[in-house]
Amino acid sequence: MKKARNQSIDFLRGIAVILVVVGHTVQLANGLDYRNSGAFYEEPVYRFIYGFHMPLFHLISGYLAAYSFRAHDWKDEISKKAVQLGLPIITWGVIQFLVERLRPGFAIRPYQLIVAGRYCLESNWFLWSVLIAYVLVGIGHYALKDHWLYYAVIVVLMFVTSDEYNFKMYKFVFVFFLTAYLYNMHRLEQPKRTDFTKKNYRMIGGICLLAYMILLQFFHENQYIYTSGFTLLGRDNAAAQLGIDVFRTMLGFFGSLAAICAVQYLFISKEGTWLQKRIAVIGIRSIGIYLISGILLGYGFRRFFTSWTFSYPRTMVVALLIVIFCDVTIAVIERFPKLSILFFGRK
Repeated sequence: MKKARNQSIDFLRGIAVILVVVGHTVQLANGLDYRNSGAFYEEPVYRFIYGFHMPLFHLISGYLAAYSFRAHDWKDEISKKAVQLGLPIITWGVIQFLVERLRPGFAIRPYQLIVAGRYCLESNWFLWSVLIAYVLVGIGHYALKDHWLYYAVIVVLMFVTSDEYNFKMYKFVFVFFLTAYLYNMHRLEQPKRTDFTKKNYRMIGGICLLAYMILLQFFHENQYIYTSGFTLLGRDNAAAQLGIDVFRTMLGFFGSLAAICAVQYLFISKEGTWLQKRIAVIGIRSIGIYLISGILLGYGFRRFFTSWTFSYPRTMVVALLIVIFCDVTIAVIERFPKLSILFFGRK
């Protein structure tokens, strides 16, 4: 019998992917000059979203990984993740290669296959980060019984290894995946578990939101993972870089915990509402929405947005339309199970 989905987690993922689309729309749909200037880094909405949205996704993924590792042996888990994450990585890497390179007279030549392979390796870093986290934590679980020293070594190595090839992003989000995984593994091993009450969620969520909003005042362009990196190697001031890494991690935890508590407190009692169900479906389709919206904003509408100037109302409308378009597109593709597996890693 198939286990029922946790609708609150799907709802949380739905909120998170909507925020991802809004953030990308702020950056990519407000004119070429705005994008090239990097002014989006200081937009309040962009800062609010980018302080926690990817940490939140990896907390959810790590939390769910604990269930998967307990329920399946390593062979089943490898094959499952190869399909769920590996296939979309390859498929959408090839799509991005074709969208960017396809011109009149285009022909497949051997060197272009190498370029297409690089697109698969370097694009869609979010999927790669989840896959890498699954592999590292899977080794820790199946081979080393979650020995603390193994994870401690990984964390230390993150600070003294290269940031090249998107590794700065992989390293940044790994600690969120690992923390949620270890928390849930510990929780599941307890013979008697006491679940949080709505009062607990309100109190913890309020504290985390307050801390997040305070820390957010100090979150600026030079603290983003994209601009500052992660490693301590080659830094003129390694202590300053370490401070940025710690600050950014604290910001991600406080923002994510505030979001988690808000969802648990406000929406669990409203599981039957149409809006809750609709956002939960968007959460189930979050990988597809992330991938399709990236193509639309990065390639499909790039010329259309070139001359625009920044506007919050238009940004929100464009983001909403993109989410709706992606949702409908995925619903159509899901009618064809083989295509759905190829594009999104699931039927």
